[in-house]
Formats: sequence, C-alpha cells, structure tokens
Amino acid sequence: MPGRDYVRGDVDPQASATVILEAWARVIDTVLSKAGNKQVESIGVAMPGPFDYHTGTAMIRGLAKYERLYGINIREALLDRIANKTIPIFFGNDAACFGLGEARIGKAAGHSKVIAITLGTGLGACYIDKGNLALQGNGVPPQGYLYNFPFLDATAEEYMSARWLLRRTGS
Repeated sequence: MPGRDYVRGDVDPQASATVILEAWARVIDTVLSKAGNKQVESIGVAMPGPFDYHTGTAMIRGLAKYERLYGINIREALLDRIANKTIPIFFGNDAACFGLGEARIGKAAGHSKVIAITLGTGLGACYIDKGNLALQGNGVPPQGYLYNFPFLDATAEEYMSARWLLRRTGS
C-alpha cells in the first residue's frame, strides 16, 4: 500500500531462544527507528499459541516451532534487547490479529461473520462475529482454536501445516 513502510526479518522457528529474540529485537528497533519523530506509543506482537498473552510468556511445546522460548517472558526479553526500554509491549494470538485486521479493514470488512485461517508453521484460526473476536458459541471451538481439533488419527495441525508438508515431501 502506498505510504506504508514494512520491515521484514527472517527467523528460524527452531533456532535458539537467543537467536529468535535478537532477530525480533532487530526488527522492532528498525521499525522504531523508521518512525523517526512520529510518536510510537506501544508495540503489538502477534504470537502463535499456546502463549500467555497477558503475561507475555511463551507456552509452546510439542509443536516444532518456537519451543526454545518455552517459559520465557518474551516482553521482558525483548525490552532487554531493544533500544527503547520503556515502551509497552502487548501480545495477541497471531491468527486472531490477522482475522481482526481482515474483518475490520481488509477483504472481510462488512461481513458480520468471518472465519480466518492461517497456514504456516502451524494452523491458526479465529472466528469473528460483528467485528469482534468470538472465543465460544455455536460452531466455535474452545478459544476459536483449530490446531488441536481432532482430525483423522491426530490433530488438524498435524495435517495442515508446514510440518505436514515437510514430512510429506521428505524434507
């Protein structure tokens, strides 16, 4: 989109905690630097689950992604590494952040009910009802999660994620 700047940084989700956190901190510092004189009031980080979004603590285990972050307070770890040590950092589920963005200003804007699905290292999903995140209700699995939904002989994520594709192709 014209007039918008994006910063991208590659990170291996199976790297060490230090490598992952330093890569994320570089991106945050670059974004803050590009903002120049514009006031940045806070940072929002979209994280895959399981994650304690309130405390900023990674709880990912057994999913072959970001497991080396397990038990680490990501908020504190990032603040230790970035130039601005006082900026508030908030966390949200990555699929929910994507879905809310699409439902509010993206291709799904104007629709009252939306299911957003993300496919990557894992399977993410969220349910939107009238522009708001739906975590329960008719047709909505607990917390809106699909990754752990029973499918065939395992879970949905075992068949619809990068892990499945890599196993399938022998990589």
